[in-house]
Amino acid sequence: YQRRVHGESIEAFSIMAEEFEMTKAFLKKANPDGNTLYDHMVEVLMKIIKQKPQDAFSTFESVSVEVKNSSLVPPIYKEVPILPQDPEGKKRLLEYIQKVLNLIKPPRDDEEEDTRTESGAQVPDLIQQSEMLAHAGVGFCQEEWLKIAYSIQELAKKEELEQIRFWGKIYGTTKDYLIVEAKLQEWPEDDEEKEGEDAKIEPWGVGVNQYIYFVANSPEGKWSKLPLLTPEQLQLARQMRRHFTGDLSAPVLGFPRFPWGEASYLRAQIARISAATLISPKGYYALDEEEENEVMLEDEEFEGMDVESLLQAENWAHHRHHLLKQGRTTPWIPPEEDEDEENETPPKEEEEEEEQQIPLLTTIEADESNIPISWTFRVTPRADDIHAFVCAKSLLWPGSITVAKKKSFANIYVGYGQKYLPITYTPPAPPSIQTEYVAEFNPEEDEQDPLAEQADPLPPPDLPPEKEDEERGDEDEEDEEEENENEEEEDD
Repeated sequence: YQRRVHGESIEAFSIMAEEFEMTKAFLKKANPDGNTLYDHMVEVLMKIIKQKPQDAFSTFESVSVEVKNSSLVPPIYKEVPILPQDPEGKKRLLEYIQKVLNLIKPPRDDEEEDTRTESGAQVPDLIQQSEMLAHAGVGFCQEEWLKIAYSIQELAKKEELEQIRFWGKIYGTTKDYLIVEAKLQEWPEDDEEKEGEDAKIEPWGVGVNQYIYFVANSPEGKWSKLPLLTPEQLQLARQMRRHFTGDLSAPVLGFPRFPWGEASYLRAQIARISAATLISPKGYYALDEEEENEVMLEDEEFEGMDVESLLQAENWAHHRHHLLKQGRTTPWIPPEEDEDEENETPPKEEEEEEEQQIPLLTTIEADESNIPISWTFRVTPRADDIHAFVCAKSLLWPGSITVAKKKSFANIYVGYGQKYLPITYTPPAPPSIQTEYVAEFNPEEDEQDPLAEQADPLPPPDLPPEKEDEERGDEDEEDEEEENENEEEEDD
């Protein structure tokens, strides 16, 4: 009898548990808005338990309505932005609002929004790139991305540009720099023959000046073109370390002194960062064999790389020219001199070894630096995800990041524009004191040493007796006149 009763109780309990689960599943069915009766009842009961009203039965309906309406009312934030109260502050705020409205104004009804400018240049899709860069944890908010995209579009309309790219952002002590990289459709021609150090400068569209750069302090601000980069500026920028102020006309203080201003210093740092950190998946670009100079073209046969391949340094390549110590991308070969000039110039005691030029599209595995590891790679969100991205981060230039996925990639730099130093920075020592001037003269040709001590000049020769008496008589008359004048003053 006990066994039969005990078996029936177990069977009844299992039936009750099954019905309970079915009832719970029924209460958890969600409506089109995603709300369930089960969650609503839990919130109502929890609120009644916390408040502990005197008549819980009467307040049940009101609490239920209050909980239901709380999900419909948007949150109200108590923080209110501080607005300027002085007239000048209000004027600046209104000017800023007007600039933003002019920047993001929608096209008219008779116009269609197009990413191409009047000159036919394709403006990059920064919104799509921002989604890729967001996986790497870099970039800006969507509002700033949108303003930058509109600002670049306005810049492209004013200038005849092509191959436009948002280079990145460099922080300054007072203001920041937004940087745009592009090429001119027609580069200016320089027909003047340059001599001396000016002859070493690579012209527009060649070498370090292959691209032109525009900078602005904000998307609403004015874009300014950076000047031509010279080898001397690049060499001097490598010897110094100075943070930017955000003012292109500001002097670059410190030692060694950079006499060209912050605009040229910024241009030199951009060239250094671009040459060292602009990379792409190996095979994305290919060299044009028909051109004598190294010219890159996108390889149409490139099928992309999987995540495991992109995690290897040997599958990434530099697509910018390497910078030589001369401050150029190609070795400087001086023009041929005449035989007379060659004889006049003294021979050099020690000839400098010619620096080898690193070919384009060299893998980053061959990079030489003063730190053990120059690049790090990571996958986001997971390696087995179909939307996985690979992020390559430069440790030599902190702030430079490349994000790649299959056939697409994006480069950006967001940092202070300074190279990583494994040791504390020490300014270079001042130059040695110059030796004293040594005059060169030839005594055989009756040349005199200009630094030799010279004898005092001789007095003038004796005058004839007649002229000497006349001068003495004139002196006696002058003495008598002075005595008479002194006596008259005493009498008075």
